[in-house]
This record gives sequence, C-alpha cells and structure tokens, in this order.
Amino acid sequence: VTLMVDLEGSPFQEKTKREAFLFDRLFHSGMLAIFSAHLKGRIRNPNDKFLEILGYSKEDVEFLNWRKLTPPGYEELDAKIIEQL
Repeated sequence: VTLMVDLEGSPFQEKTKREAFLFDRLFHSGMLAIFSAHLKGRIRNPNDKFLEILGYSKEDVEFLNWRKLTPPGYEELDAKIIEQL
C-alpha cells in the first residue's frame, strides 16, 4: 500500500522529514532486522541485519514469503494485524 501526500508548506513537513531521517538511520544501523513486504507475502527492501539473521542474500530473499517465515502459532496475530491495515 502506498500513500503519497504533498506536505510542502505544511506544519508536518519538518516532522515528516525528521521521522524519515530517523527511520533511515535505524534501517541502516544494523541494530534491528527490518524489511517491507507486500500483503501477499513477497519481501521487499530487507536491510543488512535482516539478511544476516536469515543468512540470505538480497537475491535469495526475492523468492521468500514472509508468511512462510512466521513461526508456528503467530499466523492468527499476523492476520489480525493485516486486517487492521
């Protein structure tokens, strides 16, 4: 899901820029495994920590489905979260 909003001149513009900057630092920090994904499960944009933990390359991850990586017992929680999106 992608949403684009023009914040030019908005009071939220600086806050949004700062949050994007902080997320980018966190994404590249190596402290957390982070990725984005399609709702159907295709993994996109994995950071290096995510790849390190799984032991995959970016090319390998293109063929993975995050739903298949979900530990047993967490499928229902995943479904509830996706429903809220």
